[in-house]
Amino acid sequence: MRDNWKIFESGDSDWDELLKQLNQTCVFQSSHWARHKASTGWSATRMVKKSGASQIAIQCLVRKGPFGIAMAWAPGGFAGDLSLTDNDFASSL
Repeated sequence: MRDNWKIFESGDSDWDELLKQLNQTCVFQSSHWARHKASTGWSATRMVKKSGASQIAIQCLVRKGPFGIAMAWAPGGFAGDLSLTDNDFASSL
């Protein structure tokens, strides 16, 4: 069975705890940064992927523009097992 990316639907404290477990120390992936950027029109989309005991996570900040255009920005990059990255990430987002 293929492991897929999933939207992280738990709250901010659960997200920050997951980042600690994955040894992510970049403030730009934290819920605090997402709340800060929300004041300027960005919204956070958080995604996770698990495979056995391995896991990877990322917070993408999304800003919608005119004509149905949107931009996703992931400062700080992925947290966790980078071997789980794949071509399905962009389509899942």
